[in-house]
Amino acid sequence: MTVEETKLSQSATFLSADGTYNKNFWGDKYKVQGVIKNAATNAAYNDAVVRITYYSKTGTVLASKEYTLYEKFPPRSTTKFELKVENYKDVDSMGRFTR
Repeated sequence: MTVEETKLSQSATFLSADGTYNKNFWGDKYKVQGVIKNAATNAAYNDAVVRITYYSKTGTVLASKEYTLYEKFPPRSTTKFELKVENYKDVDSMGRFTR
């Protein structure tokens, strides 16, 4: 593998997402505010994909959707992001995963 291929294959190891979410006034959308952290010491990443997973009260996965953030993520950086995502019936909570 080239250095570039190795870097891309390990993006989930170095990129992580965290944040909060709130329903809008009408309850049909969520506003997700968060940060993506790049823990790599010398690898920069572009265009991170954030997967939002919707859970019911019992922890059942109701839906999952991916959103691409067209940003640059330099080494050892923290980048803020904001998404407006749709709501699904019976959603109790959401989770995030980055790659």
